[in-house]
Amino acid sequence: MFTKARNVTVNGGEFKVENIYHSDPQCVSQRNSVITQLHQASAAGALYDAQDHPPLTERPLEAPAKTIQEVLDWFSSPESKPLLHVRGPSKSTNSAIACTIVERSKERGQFAAGFFFNSRRPKCSSIKHLVPTIADQLIELIPGFYTNLTRSFDGDPFFLVRPIPTQVDQLILQPLHEITARGPFLVIIDALDDCASEEDQHEILTQISRIVFAHQDLIRFVILTSLSPHLKHLFDQYEFRSISNSLVVPQNGVFGERNLTLGKWGMGDALFTASYIPTIPFDFPRIPIFFF
Repeated sequence: MFTKARNVTVNGGEFKVENIYHSDPQCVSQRNSVITQLHQASAAGALYDAQDHPPLTERPLEAPAKTIQEVLDWFSSPESKPLLHVRGPSKSTNSAIACTIVERSKERGQFAAGFFFNSRRPKCSSIKHLVPTIADQLIELIPGFYTNLTRSFDGDPFFLVRPIPTQVDQLILQPLHEITARGPFLVIIDALDDCASEEDQHEILTQISRIVFAHQDLIRFVILTSLSPHLKHLFDQYEFRSISNSLVVPQNGVFGERNLTLGKWGMGDALFTASYIPTIPFDFPRIPIFFF
């Protein structure tokens, strides 16, 4: 029985089969076809490995150590909401923070996927390539994900041209079911501002909301954006605010001590709140400045 299967666990007469590899050429061909299609639809330039990575010793101003620690604290806290919106003063600062967080989470075995939007790179400014790129990384990083993926689309040859919600169902939501790997795992989305349109930005948040609602203990997202008012307004909409914490990155040398309050997951309007008190000379009176 199961002559073409490996890693078969038998327990009390019940059979659990994991990571089945068939020598049948048709099965091998199907597997290779799926991987090839995902690779072709993915945005290679949006991967972490495609970004410019200055050494950590050259990043102290661009990636504030305190901000990095606050993100790590958010990720490790069971009371955190599953989505963190990081608003930074510049694209270079945000990207440096994103790259550093990827490296730290990789060291801990917690990094799952990343997408670095960039309007100057092919495929890196379109929502069209986001879902395949994330799914392609999850195959490599989450045990059992690929097996579930092939079952979820059941040989559908058009899965990559389906509407975005259908792609999320087939390539992410359904494959994550029955995953036994211990989470949470981290997905990072950098420079959401560079996504082609505000409508697509809203759609991305909508689909991320579906993922974290379905798998809140398995997947967490960090999304980095500029200080643009329209993005703050987007995240302030109730359907996103109820599942997200927010964090504002200070401009270099402008703000001093900072206090953070974790908004508990499920508490609705509770958010990260950060207070800043100037600690260097200014030409105007020293008064507390609060960001919410």
